[in-house]
Amino acid sequence: MEERFTRGDYVISLGRFAGTREPQYVEQPLSALALDAGATWRFHALKSEHKFSVSVDAIQTDYSRLQRGLTTKERNALPLSVRRFDPLDPDYYRPELTDETFQRITTDRDEATVYLGTSVSERAAFAEGRLVATVGARLDQVQLKLTDHQPNADRPETEGETTELTYHAGGNWIVIPGRILAYANTSTAFEPSTRIDSRTGQIQGNETTG
Repeated sequence: MEERFTRGDYVISLGRFAGTREPQYVEQPLSALALDAGATWRFHALKSEHKFSVSVDAIQTDYSRLQRGLTTKERNALPLSVRRFDPLDPDYYRPELTDETFQRITTDRDEATVYLGTSVSERAAFAEGRLVATVGARLDQVQLKLTDHQPNADRPETEGETTELTYHAGGNWIVIPGRILAYANTSTAFEPSTRIDSRTGQIQGNETTG
């Protein structure tokens, strides 16, 4: 159960919240399967030591969200002490969840998401480790399918997909052993979103930084 208010502001003069308290019923089951594999190859070439790594990861999640609220009739039938919540004398009464209560369905959807990632990186040490350089790249792909079970849904099924390539590069040089180390690096990052624009079917709000 969740506690919601039609308005969330607290009125000091009245000593209570301005809105009407409205308990809501929420179910959010989530299941996930993750796989990860990687390999590293160390070798000597061109008078330097190398470490080459490859990794692949995959995550599949299945998420459902059911949110049911009270109808206007159900809410008006609650005692006044419940609807006008007083923090100094709270009444936490909630109607029992039955087939006859919480009839207003605000959200009823399933989301299936697949995250796929592949990365490669190379680290090389020169001059007996005094100079170290690294470079790498990662390819991410996100697939999202949303199924809306509400009878009046504009798009009962929506699918979206996004792909992004990110990278990193850097190095350091020991100027004075044990005292001064100079370094420089640059990188980009990607944080996928799981929101879909129901009008376009596109995944919204993917964050990429560099």
